[in-house]
Amino acid sequence: MRWALLRRLISNEPRLAERLEVHSMNAIGERLYELHFGRPSIATPDKIRQLLIDAASKVGGQRFSTHFLKSEWTKCGRLAVG
Repeated sequence: MRWALLRRLISNEPRLAERLEVHSMNAIGERLYELHFGRPSIATPDKIRQLLIDAASKVGGQRFSTHFLKSEWTKCGRLAVG
């Protein structure tokens, strides 16, 4: 369906199709980030877990389990992405 719409939009200028690129929003975001800041360094799940443990150890009286903290971190990431 999207290709049909795209063809319809450029039907008056068929050579325009030669210059068009279609990418996912994630791919565009990664590309823009790399252009402005360099190659991204994505933390592994183990690195994130260790960072959560380290941060939690610095909070006095913190009683949440590592599993709970990781679960909340994952939920927030999904909310941020949409």
